Amino acid sequence: MDIALGAASSSAPALGDLGFPTSQTGGSAADQALLDRRSHMLQMHQRLGLITAAPLVATLISSGGAGGLSTSSASPDLHAALGLLTVGMYAWTAYYAIRVPKIQGTPTRGPAPILRPRVPDAPGRGGAPSQ
Repeated sequence: MDIALGAASSSAPALGDLGFPTSQTGGSAADQALLDRRSHMLQMHQRLGLITAAPLVATLISSGGAGGLSTSSASPDLHAALGLLTVGMYAWTAYYAIRVPKIQGTPTRGPAPILRPRVPDAPGRGGAPSQ
């Protein structure tokens, strides 16, 4: 018995054959550029976050010798400098997460809604997250 598969003689099914209109499946250069920029910024956020861990650990280690204002060693200055470096790098890292391009129609997942700044909607109340 000789059975021939139809795949060899015909082409693979197209997305249009599956019921997807070409307006939904044919991406645009603008959409691809947005996704590329978003991917790049999120990768930079991750890399910078890992790099920022080094000055954070160094700040914590140097805190033991920082002492008070009456010490004559340079350790308090080192601790302060490392702390400023850590804060600066953290802000630089956060910039990439905050300024990443948003994709229309995609819901925000994870802890991002909790971390988003809150705008008071009435005096004395916490309010809703800013949009």
